[in-house]
Amino acid sequence: MSFVQRIEESNVRVVSRIVDSVSFSAPSGSGDDAVRGTINVSNQYKGLVQQPDGSMLHQLSLRVDVMPEEEGAKYYSFSVSVSGLFQAISKDLTVEDAEREVLTFGAQSLYSLVCDVASTLTRDGLMGELVLPMISFVEETG
Repeated sequence: MSFVQRIEESNVRVVSRIVDSVSFSAPSGSGDDAVRGTINVSNQYKGLVQQPDGSMLHQLSLRVDVMPEEEGAKYYSFSVSVSGLFQAISKDLTVEDAEREVLTFGAQSLYSLVCDVASTLTRDGLMGELVLPMISFVEETG
């Protein structure tokens, strides 16, 4: 089976990404009776931020919560909040189109930062490294 893949380039670029907050706890003891966890991802477009040179940057925040599926079960539990500033590359891009790009490509950029944080926090844990699933942020139409 073969398929055709389309590669899209973003019309926004990352200006900065930061980790706003992290809370983390890992189970004690062995990981032999560990259970699966659930992952909740939410993002929010915060609006435009004017820079001293007059340029406008789009601000986006993203939060990822990981918790055990069952209360009291052995699993990593953490919340990570990150935010980023993004700039439109094309002068022809409308504010609405740039916002759409930030909500897809920007969210993917921030999620990759969260994946790095999760990997670093859990790498040496009793239950081993937690690798978050790859996800796509796509615009819902309809």
